[in-house]
Amino acid sequence: MKQVSFIILFVITTHYGIGQNIPNWTKYDTDSTSYTLYNLLAQKNIVVLDFGALWCYACRSAMPKLDTIWRQYNTGQNGVYVFDMDVDDNETVQQINTYKSSHNIIYPSFSKCASDYNFYAPIYDASDLIPFFVLIYPDTSNPVNSSVCWYKTDYGYADSISSEIAKVISNHGCNASGIENIGGNTFQLSVYPNPTIDNIVNISYHLESSASVKISVIDYLGRQVFTYSEEQESIGEHEKQLDLADLSSGLYIIISNINGQLITNKLIKI
Repeated sequence: MKQVSFIILFVITTHYGIGQNIPNWTKYDTDSTSYTLYNLLAQKNIVVLDFGALWCYACRSAMPKLDTIWRQYNTGQNGVYVFDMDVDDNETVQQINTYKSSHNIIYPSFSKCASDYNFYAPIYDASDLIPFFVLIYPDTSNPVNSSVCWYKTDYGYADSISSEIAKVISNHGCNASGIENIGGNTFQLSVYPNPTIDNIVNISYHLESSASVKISVIDYLGRQVFTYSEEQESIGEHEKQLDLADLSSGLYIIISNINGQLITNKLIKI
């Protein structure tokens, strides 16, 4: 049997002033409103891209916080645009709108954004990681030279996004100090075999510093089917076994909580 491992690299890091040629796009959101990225940047707008998916618990948890930012800046009228970029091309406009309507979320959503995610994620070592947030500061004279000021790969970022945007506005651009590390912990988690036809799945991870650890597995209906929790786990390698014997085939979500920071990935039982 071929084993496939997903590696979750959890780095609580903010990067400043990373220069990349920003690709343009014109998209219709799920309410059929058209937006062109270069037009927004040319008009001095900061743009925040919120890459996620409805199956992702941490992504859904972040959405109300991003929606608050959208409302705070007067739905894009005060120089900040926040966009939900759904990376799961199987999720439909109707599904996205139904979820948003039931949770009173109004910031714009685009469906089928996997190609956009696949541009940014490899550049910032975020492949297979969601939620993934990108802030673009405008170069009004030449939008292609706009700067990615920072990015984050955990939903906890949404708690501080308002203050981070305020800093960028106050600085009139990206912080010139280079790269700033926040949190100081790197979390690497492997799930194998994945996808699996076996009843036992191994969850192994490495901690570079001691941390509180909680790992949960959630089914597609949002029910918790496995949990592991430790108040203070030591530095080094750790491994747990997940017994899938009582679980039906399908998609499950692994939620890793390290010192209060969350990230998610998929687990598939065939």
